[in-house]
Amino acid sequence: MGRRRSKRSFKQLSSLSKSSLGDQINQCYEQGLYQQALTKLKRAQKLNQLSDIELSEADILLAWGINEAEQGNYRKAEETLQQAMEMGVCGEQGEAYYWLAKCLVEQDQPQAALDLVQTAFDTKQLPKQQGGCYLKLLVLNDHIDTLETLIETKKQRFYAVHIHWARGLLSLTQKSYEAALAHFDKVNRPMTPGDRPSAWRAYAKQQAGHWTDAEQTLGLNRPLMGLSPFSTFTPNYDKHPAIVRLTLIQLANTFSHDFSEHIPLEGLTPIEKQSALVLETLRMIDSDEVYDAAQMFLNISKETANTFPLLQELHDPLMTLAGDAAMRMDEPEYAEVFWSRLLPPTLQDPQIAIHLRQAMFASGADQAAIGVVKKLVQWVETQTTWTKPQQQSILAHLHCWTCDHLINLKKLGQAEQTLKPAIKLAADSPSVIGRQGLLAAKRKHYQQAIPLLTQALKGGSSFVNIYEELINCLEETGDTDTIKQVRRQYGKAFGDLDTEPDIPRWQEIFTYRLFFMLQDATGNLERHDFPSRAIKIFVDAATDTPNKDQRVTFDQTKAANQWETLLTPLNPAEQMPVLQAICLVMALYAKRKKGLAALQNRYHTQLVQLINSQPEAQVANLVYLTVKEKKADRLTTPINHYLQSTAKPYQAIAQLQLNVRWFTTTSVLLPWLDQALSKEPQNPLLLLAKATTFSYESPEYQELFDQGFDLARRLQDAEALNACRDEEWLQSQSMTRSAMSSMSRSGRPPSMQDMVNLIAKMAQAQFGEEVPPELMEQIIMEMMAAEMGETMPPGGPFGGASGEGFPLPIFGGFEDSDAFEQEFFGPPPKSKKSKRSRRSR
Repeated sequence: MGRRRSKRSFKQLSSLSKSSLGDQINQCYEQGLYQQALTKLKRAQKLNQLSDIELSEADILLAWGINEAEQGNYRKAEETLQQAMEMGVCGEQGEAYYWLAKCLVEQDQPQAALDLVQTAFDTKQLPKQQGGCYLKLLVLNDHIDTLETLIETKKQRFYAVHIHWARGLLSLTQKSYEAALAHFDKVNRPMTPGDRPSAWRAYAKQQAGHWTDAEQTLGLNRPLMGLSPFSTFTPNYDKHPAIVRLTLIQLANTFSHDFSEHIPLEGLTPIEKQSALVLETLRMIDSDEVYDAAQMFLNISKETANTFPLLQELHDPLMTLAGDAAMRMDEPEYAEVFWSRLLPPTLQDPQIAIHLRQAMFASGADQAAIGVVKKLVQWVETQTTWTKPQQQSILAHLHCWTCDHLINLKKLGQAEQTLKPAIKLAADSPSVIGRQGLLAAKRKHYQQAIPLLTQALKGGSSFVNIYEELINCLEETGDTDTIKQVRRQYGKAFGDLDTEPDIPRWQEIFTYRLFFMLQDATGNLERHDFPSRAIKIFVDAATDTPNKDQRVTFDQTKAANQWETLLTPLNPAEQMPVLQAICLVMALYAKRKKGLAALQNRYHTQLVQLINSQPEAQVANLVYLTVKEKKADRLTTPINHYLQSTAKPYQAIAQLQLNVRWFTTTSVLLPWLDQALSKEPQNPLLLLAKATTFSYESPEYQELFDQGFDLARRLQDAEALNACRDEEWLQSQSMTRSAMSSMSRSGRPPSMQDMVNLIAKMAQAQFGEEVPPELMEQIIMEMMAAEMGETMPPGGPFGGASGEGFPLPIFGGFEDSDAFEQEFFGPPPKSKKSKRSRRSR
């Protein structure tokens, strides 16, 4: 009984052994361990245990060959596939023909691949599923005539998808792109493994010039879920070579998207990768992303630069603009990188050296900056057309610059030695006197420093460090009254926030008036500045250029979707200014197109609905209605209701008009203002409010403004005086921007003639008539004298007969302040921001 049990166990183990070996072969096969599968199969053959094994050696070899081909091991794959085919296995759908043909093509043997498949086709051994492979090989070997004959005479040997593809390709060769597209639209499955039917459609659309449709076919219009630059999400590229190349062509022609979002560089050939980098650089330049473009430009290899020699022509203008952008982005260290590349060993043009030194001063690269100043000194000393006083004046300023850098390096002894020749050259210069004050302040000799710093400011110095050091000294001595006086007298010129209107950024943006200035003003915004972002959404949705009234057509659907996304997470208090900004930007800058009224009503309704929970929304609503409406009778009900609900209706209507003034000039509220003035004719706030219903150039404006200001000053009406200061600021901004509007935005630093024209327009706006040439020259002399800190010699700042021009215009904005950037690069007005200085403590 025991022996029978043992015999039964032996049979079970034998059966289990046979079954396990078959399972092991299948498992190796499924895991892609083909060599092990073959080894175990041969073992099974030796043990005569093949009864439970379904896979043959040819099956394994076929799968192994396909796997090697997919891995790019084409030589090994070719050998393995040939062995499988010699054993009579080609796959259920004849896939061995496709993969062996692919191996031959990848090894530069397209004719051998065609011979293989064509022989099988002629002997009727080629499965119908591989008809696409055969047709592609005919095209690859330029047998277009054979292709055309086949699909007409032997169409039964092919599937419909093969026929449509072939006819689409024939249409392409005949440049019948619409016909090709019609055929490719019917290709609803891959012709060969890994084929992308969409690639053929996209190619036909590109050839037909349907770039927008091609973009959709390539999937470029899919949103990337609002990725931030710091997101760890990786875009879902389609890395198929055909899609990548078509995408590269698409973006090269349209510049519609960031290349990095859609082009996986690791999948490109070296020349394609180089092309993608160059094209992305050009796209950034085209999109005014000069800062990023310059960063990418610096990362382009020498090999790429040699491949695209014309790219080097962009170097100087790109680095110039990128340095300016870096300074505006408060990244002077990058401006230094960009501008340093423009500085030649021997200085020819001092302008770039002046800009570079400014960047170095701001970034703290003081030691390097001293070397740049030395180059400037050498350049000035070589100028033979200047008089000695001219040369001495400029050299004194350069010594002051060196002194500044030594102060920052805390080398006060060397700074004092450097300043001594400046004192000899121009002892009365405000710049020199100011540096003496700075040195005294650094040594904490405040009583000695205060009069020197004050004298420098009175003399016209525009160096922000002198102003800030004076404030610091007064704070150290506790002289608060003098601090207030200094701020009132000089603070505005140095961007002291206490002297500027206290308004939110989004409201200030509306004061720019010109649409292109709105574009620049919304370029860099704080993340939580939701109203300004609402304005940017409108600006970005613009689809044409502004007309003479600064109105544009905009993509209403795009803007509305983004506005809703912006508004949704906000609470009512945060929504209120955003809704006001949306309503105002459409009222002031949108062309009257179909759908605009409905869109305006949509957001106006939301603003009105906030009045119960957010009382300030009532004033916001009235401001919008006043800006939007042209006739006073349309506002009778809401204005009267508002005034009846306030304790001081006359002050309320005045403040409402002054609120409207930030956005536009309108006389819609004039009836209510006149009614109020009939009751209180000596109300300074009402007089000022009525003045703002007229343009700055009108005599009514100046008369009413002067009356209101004089009354406010006599009565010491703080509310009215603040309103007058705000109005003066608005007036100065309006004059500057009006003059700047005609200046070129080409990216180059404005020429001296540009600046003269700018000053002339501002002067004309101030005096109300064309300025005589002799007065114009006097104004320019005085402005430059204030910049230089001393009286100009006869005939101009550097001598010569009157009207001969200026041999050194670049030193016109000499002092180290943000005005330096505005003088030479002409950026649009930015948000109020105190001017930055670096003080060594």
